[in-house]
Amino acid sequence: MNRPLLAFLSTVVLASSWAAFAPAPAIQPGQLLDAHATLRDRCSACHVLGSGVRSARCEECHARALIGVEHADGTALATPRPGIASLHAGLTALECSACHAEHAGRLGRAPAARFTHELLGAELRSDCARCHAQVKPADALHTDAGEQCQACHTTQAWKPATYEHSRWFRFDKDHPPRCDTCHEPGSGFKTYTCAQCHPWSRIAHEHDELGGRDLKNCVECHRSGDKHDAEHGGGSREGGGGREREDDDDDH
Repeated sequence: MNRPLLAFLSTVVLASSWAAFAPAPAIQPGQLLDAHATLRDRCSACHVLGSGVRSARCEECHARALIGVEHADGTALATPRPGIASLHAGLTALECSACHAEHAGRLGRAPAARFTHELLGAELRSDCARCHAQVKPADALHTDAGEQCQACHTTQAWKPATYEHSRWFRFDKDHPPRCDTCHEPGSGFKTYTCAQCHPWSRIAHEHDELGGRDLKNCVECHRSGDKHDAEHGGGSREGGGGREREDDDDDH
């Protein structure tokens, strides 16, 4: 046997032996998280030969039903995290490695978690309350909104929240953006009234020619507080709370 081949085979044998008995320094791409430090030389605790990391191995220590409730050693969390528990309970079809990463790269700069809402199915992605019910503000605005989170929030960033109220009614100096001015607390935002400031007894005579119409749906004609800026029918379509107009883009 020639010397170069012998040297090559010797190197392969030594490297294989080193990887078998001390895999951490030999083949690991980076350090494990501190919580998994005891597994540094036990690759098979997480990896299945030929199949990579499988959730079944993760669940041997992290039972899906107990995530957010207990630590891996069975002790209870000092502060339970119901949102985290609810999220994991609904992720039966997603591999743990889709969100959680180990071996933080050779320079230790890769994130240990890479969760995005796009990983969730459409049904779970739209069910904001499953994970965020505990942090939902208790003010009247959010109480009335119910679970219509997507009207103001996106999965890309919780803040800033946005809502194009001008799609239904434009605010001005006489109509400030105070929800309880037009929306009765507890009634939800799909209903509103202008009668608190504009009682029908004062304006009925101005609407005599509109007999037969639903005159309580003020924003069908009045998209702003200017009574001269009125549209008597036509050019409107159904919107969330009142009517959403076809000329939305003209106002932006």
